Formats: sequence, C-alpha cells, structure tokens
Amino acid sequence: MKKITTFSLLLIVALLLVGCGSTSARQQTPPEATSTNKAQAAAPAKKTLILYYSHTGNTRELAEQIRQKTGADIVEIRTVRPYPTVYNELTEQAKREQNSGFRPPIQPLNINIAEYDTIFIGSPIWWSTIATPVTTFLSEQNMAGKTLIPFVTHGGSGLARTVNAIKELVPQANVRDGLAIRSSNVKSAQKDIDSWLYQVYFK
Repeated sequence: MKKITTFSLLLIVALLLVGCGSTSARQQTPPEATSTNKAQAAAPAKKTLILYYSHTGNTRELAEQIRQKTGADIVEIRTVRPYPTVYNELTEQAKREQNSGFRPPIQPLNINIAEYDTIFIGSPIWWSTIATPVTTFLSEQNMAGKTLIPFVTHGGSGLARTVNAIKELVPQANVRDGLAIRSSNVKSAQKDIDSWLYQVYFK
C-alpha cells in the first residue's frame, strides 16, 4: 500500500513539473510577436496595374512583357472612335488633337483605380509626348498619392516629354523614371526591361 501511495505521489509531482514547463514555454513567446503577425495578416496587399494605349501593337507587346515580369493586372485603353490606320492620317490627327488640347473619349474601364498603389502607364510617343487617349485617362482619374511608372514605344525620340506631361496632368502623384523602347526593338528588349524594373519597381 505504501508503495502504491509513493508511486502515486511521484506521478503527481511529475505531471506538475511537465505542466509548469509547458506554461514556462508559452510565457517565453513575446506578446509583441503575436500582435505583429496579426497586423501583417490584416494589412491589405498592395496592388499593381499596367494600363496602356497601343495603336500598332508595339506598346501592347511591351506591356505584356512587363506583366510577365511583375504579375500585375493589365488593362488596355481603347478609344470610342478608332484612329486612322494610315500613318500620315494618324500623325495629322494626333497633331491637331495635341495643338487644340482635344481629349478623345475612351471606353469605360472595368477597374477600380482606387484599389491600386502602383500603376504602369504605357503609350506610344506621338509628337514628342504621350498619346492623347492616355492624356484623357490621366485627366479623368484621381491619381493623387499613387506611384506612376511610364513606359513608351517610339521611333527615335526616346521618352521625349513623357515624364513631364504626366507630372503636369497628375502633379500629386509620384512619377518614377520611365522606360523608352524603340518600336523595332520591342521583341528583344528583355534585358532593358529587367534592368529598368529592378530600379523602379523591385528595388
């Protein structure tokens, strides 16, 4: 009987020691670590959008390559009335629109711009600046506080007035350095795209 009583007492003591050890281990977890994890889980993920206008398809090709590198959402700006496909007719119309300040109507975009923190803005260069459909989009949206990253395709002018034009239209946005790719080099521009994205997006 004494042996049984002694064994029972030893068993109770052992269980108490194990319980204390578990409690001690739980107490060693910093309470701030738990609250930090909850805060991180509650914080909404930042979203990125690639938004572009393309007339001949070159800017669309560049936009798709950026999408493949970033995984961002992508939307194309389309005008209500298509532009001429004949080059001279297009350039003359683009010049008239820019000189007069005309902003061509664009089709509704099925997106909520407010959801995005960073927006890539793509355009062909028309007369040394962004195409007028892109001007329409920027003038119609509230982009204050957003990060805008321009990219353009061109025939030899580079970025031209792209960055300044965007800053004038959206003065309260953070406009990053842009990427300019000659239209004939779009399909082989992967290295230029990677280097640029590292500097303005991933870094």
